[in-house]
Amino acid sequence: MVLSTLQTIALIVGIAYYLIIMRNSQRNQQIQIETRQAQLFMQIYDHYNDREFAKMVQEPLNVWKWEDVDDGWEKYGPETNIEASSTWISVFNYFKGVGVLVKRNQMDISVVHDLLSSFLVPIWEKWEPMIMRYRELYNQPTAWEGAEYLYKELIRYIEEHPELKT
Repeated sequence: MVLSTLQTIALIVGIAYYLIIMRNSQRNQQIQIETRQAQLFMQIYDHYNDREFAKMVQEPLNVWKWEDVDDGWEKYGPETNIEASSTWISVFNYFKGVGVLVKRNQMDISVVHDLLSSFLVPIWEKWEPMIMRYRELYNQPTAWEGAEYLYKELIRYIEEHPELKT
């Protein structure tokens, strides 16, 4: 009888210990995930906050002008202006990368809204015809698909949260 009671107590203690270990393990995993997400956020923020990147966004968004997509392509397309096209291609590659992270659920769209929406929405809306032209001319229908996905998800998020509209 005493042996049976001791075995039962030992079993209960073992189960309790196992549950405590599992809970701690889950908590540690969650902390690691949150830490990685914070590191990822800071890497994206550091790049976004870089002076050179800010210039790369501001020029195509606010300085460069065109009458229509043909005029824009003539002024800023890869065949006629490699320097300018390298700038806007780099900007959209950055947004493409962030879009991939959102699509794979490695970054929340609310974070993208808080960090990037003031530039992403207007630059995509201005440059979408140029990107479509690029896709057509170079037969690359998925060029900057991640950036397009990011834009659409951001618009959807803003529509679902009308308090965020400015």
